[in-house]
Amino acid sequence: MHLTIIAPPRDIIIAEQPTWIRAAIRLRCGLLAKPLSQLGFMVKIIFVPSVAARLEDGSLFDTDLFWLCHAPVDYRRLVKHLQAAGKPIIFDICDNIFSMIGHAKMNAEAAQTATAVTVSSQRLKAISETNLSCPVHYLGDATEGERMPAKRHRQGPPQLIWFGWQHKLDALIEKLPDLQRFACRHPGIRLVCLTNLNYRTDKLHALNQGANDNLKIDILPWDLTSFADEIQNSDLVLIPDHPRLSLSGKSNNRLNQAFWAGRMPIVEDHVNFHEYAKFQCLHADFAAGLDWAIEHPQTVEQAVVAAQVHIAKTSLPAAIAPRAKAIFETVLSAHHCR
Repeated sequence: MHLTIIAPPRDIIIAEQPTWIRAAIRLRCGLLAKPLSQLGFMVKIIFVPSVAARLEDGSLFDTDLFWLCHAPVDYRRLVKHLQAAGKPIIFDICDNIFSMIGHAKMNAEAAQTATAVTVSSQRLKAISETNLSCPVHYLGDATEGERMPAKRHRQGPPQLIWFGWQHKLDALIEKLPDLQRFACRHPGIRLVCLTNLNYRTDKLHALNQGANDNLKIDILPWDLTSFADEIQNSDLVLIPDHPRLSLSGKSNNRLNQAFWAGRMPIVEDHVNFHEYAKFQCLHADFAAGLDWAIEHPQTVEQAVVAAQVHIAKTSLPAAIAPRAKAIFETVLSAHHCR
């Protein structure tokens, strides 16, 4: 099968290789291209700026199936051309675009005419199925990087880390009182926040206001290198919940990346991540979850190792690619049967 992936240009260099800063592209289309090729697919990635020229000369259509990456791109014109050429189209959706504005709203409109859709979480599958008439397939995010050993908490104040886009910072800001109370019991805590710094300075200011003599807060620009360094310096990963996040259909990639790096995530969302209860990371009370992790280092270490075994079987690119292959073959077969 010939598969064409449509994506924005790569915008970051990691380990001397170009890739995408957006996890919605990097952990899905980006990481799956190679293992899909190893499964016999002929995979071609076409960057959005070159689409117009390829439409003009007809070279865009030399493929069996199109997979459109989740990105801030207006795909509506492209979709019309592909449909006119009789080509099957799969939209990849990694957020609740049906409740958004801008490019997301445009692509929610374009997705109405897709042959099928892939989504990054079961919650997002349910959301998409209520908004679309085409088949919706769950395809989890791939986990990237090297598996690191589980870290048992050392003596002294625990070091914490949070990572994500700024629009998710509200969840962390709401937990500052809990973190301050926790820091009173464990003075000297350092919280590192890795995020995009050029967006909402009011949120960064609100976060900085939470620092005190017992709780140091460092806000750093996110990239894969800083993430790899800072998570190895940390003891626990913070994944607080917020009502808006629960409605977004978020994937499990932050939990998986934390575990894969050898760190226990402290997670509040029991609805979307209930299958992770067996790894001891779900807590009804955020501060209580931090206390529990500090008080049970051996259990934490064992849970991290168990989670890594699970991730190796289910979430590495080589494990996800066969699922993607089956989805693509199903979509293409159904399209030919029309």
